[in-house]
Amino acid sequence: MRISLDGFQWRFRPFLGTVLLCVAIPSSANYTITDLGANIRPYDISNNGIIAGRNESASPFVGFVGAAGAFQPLSSSSLESQANAVNSSGLSVGYNFIDGVQRRAFLRAPGTTLSNFDASAIEASDVSEFDHIAGTTLFNGQRLGFVYSLQSQSLLSLPTFGGTEGRANGINNVGSVVGAAQDASGAFIGFTALYGGNNIRNLGTLTGFTDSEAN
Repeated sequence: MRISLDGFQWRFRPFLGTVLLCVAIPSSANYTITDLGANIRPYDISNNGIIAGRNESASPFVGFVGAAGAFQPLSSSSLESQANAVNSSGLSVGYNFIDGVQRRAFLRAPGTTLSNFDASAIEASDVSEFDHIAGTTLFNGQRLGFVYSLQSQSLLSLPTFGGTEGRANGINNVGSVVGAAQDASGAFIGFTALYGGNNIRNLGTLTGFTDSEAN
């Protein structure tokens, strides 16, 4: 995983069961490496160094959030959870199981418990600095991308390119959403959309490929 931070790159690399956080130092080509611990799988890091991911030492896996060396489990539940993203205010998003079968998207602000903010949302993939959340919803058996506003507590599902399914994978601070949606042939095609609108723009595919996806 590679994340740009003020022009520099943060990388997560697995090494013999241990994940290492590599931070580029602006004044040199050297790196400061922090061992995040065995079986720690990070998925995101905020601009101020808060990390979101899951602890694979636990059974089932347990989502966590926090600074390196100070990870806090997201829940005391005995059911699987995973944190996919976190912003600089510490608002984390991901998924958790509410029983042995049903999976729900969650958001969690610092000092609070997990909130399954919409019964149809099954996974939250990303969160912006303005608390807009992108993910996947399941409604009447159909998976679709969504954008959720914490401020207005409203969920907007996104259309497809004529197919049955879609998903939203990321959102930035100006409200641009990216993901993939099926066309009439069943192929997934990468899209971009602007929060507040109900149109998605086809990003196309590479020559020789039928599918694409934007993350």
